Order: sequence, then C-alpha cells, then structure tokens
Amino acid sequence: MEAIALAKQGHTVTRVSLPTASEAQAKLADGTIDAYVTDTARLVEQVYGAGQRRVDSEVRTLITSKAAARGGVAFGYSPADDAPAVACRKRIVGVYHLTGLLRLPAAAPSLIYGATPSHMLRADGYWALRSTFRSVLVRTGSARFALIAKKRVDCVQSSVAEPRAARIGLVTLRDTRRRLAGTPRRTVTVVSNATNGAVPQLRTTADAIAAKITKSALITLRGAVEIDGKPYTTVARNFLIASGVIPAV
Repeated sequence: MEAIALAKQGHTVTRVSLPTASEAQAKLADGTIDAYVTDTARLVEQVYGAGQRRVDSEVRTLITSKAAARGGVAFGYSPADDAPAVACRKRIVGVYHLTGLLRLPAAAPSLIYGATPSHMLRADGYWALRSTFRSVLVRTGSARFALIAKKRVDCVQSSVAEPRAARIGLVTLRDTRRRLAGTPRRTVTVVSNATNGAVPQLRTTADAIAAKITKSALITLRGAVEIDGKPYTTVARNFLIASGVIPAV
C-alpha cells in the first residue's frame, strides 16, 4: 500500500517481488532495494534469528536495535496482529464451553479438527495445542474451511484475521498464553537509513497507513482479495481513499 500512496505523492516506486524476508533484508543491505514490508514475526524469527518474542514491547525494542545495527530503521507497525489461531463452530464453542485455547484439550477427544500439512508438522502448530482430537482431516490451502462450512469438522486451523472464518461465522478461540500465536504478526516496514533520510515521506505514509490496518479492516481487505478475487491494487487503492490517506483524484 505504501507504494500506491507514494506514487500518488509523485514518487517513482519500483516494486520487486522477493520470496522471503531474509532475502529482502540482504537486498536492503547491499543497496539493491531501499525498503521492504514484512511482518514482525518473520522479521524477529527469520531475519534476526531471535526466536519467539510474545510481548509486543519486547518485539519492538528488539526490532529497533537489530534494524539500527544493520543500518536501518523500522516503522509502520499495524494495530492488527494476524497471529495463528484455532476457530470453531459456534455450537461447538457453546456445548463445550470453549472460552479459549486452554479449554481445548478437554474437549478435543470429542472433536474433529481440520488443518494443513505444514500445521501438523510444526512444533508451534498442531503440537502446541496439546490436544488429541477424535480425528484430524488434513487438507492443503484453504480447503479446511469448506470442511467446516459443511460441518465435517468442528474446529480448524485459522488466524486472527482469517476472512473465511469471519464469513462462515466461526468463533476464534482466545490464545491467552500465545501457544499458537507466538510472536505478534504485525505489518512493519524496514528502510535503510539513507532512504529514511532522503525520503521522510515514506515514514509518515507508512505510519498513516498502518494506523488504519485494524483487525476488522484486515479481514475485509483479505476477504476482498483472497475470497472475492478482486485485484489487490484495486482493493488497496479503494481502502487508502476511504481511509483518507490519498485523494480520490
């Protein structure tokens, strides 16, 4: 979104697609790119190799120091934390009194769970639930949501801002101990010191956009792109206009 807003301000923006945040950081370090956008979990765990940090203040302190040590600065933290989660059908939540993830182990032997292959293998995925389900149906991509929509499973692997869970009307279980959530996943922009000094509008723009990315906004944006199939640029531009970040004309 920053690229769209900066282009609207008259800046020339060239977007490059990179497969990982680590590669983006390498390109930033060698001057190939001026900035990149990722999420705080990837930045902390993959780029900085610091392991999980479950407290927001610790995450920001660590990112600030690590970015500075690499000749950069990080800003534009969004309010929305799209952390991994478990979502269940409303009836199941009521019957088994699933007020949060901590109650799941007691109910799991009576429940069927839907998940992806990678979730089943990760120590911070299925195994972090500490639950033995009656059955687990493993599907690739988002196919698990079709299963729960048809009531073939009771709960599914999800995320806090998962649009499919919201549209089906699932209840996301609170993860008070962040068993699944781990490091908060907030969007963040990382910029070289040179670019930060030369283009101060980048920071003000990123911060302005980030402030608008609440959980409900993220659910709506993701749903428009991932479910409705609308072009990302169209969805992003409309959001920026509606939020007052850029003018309509």
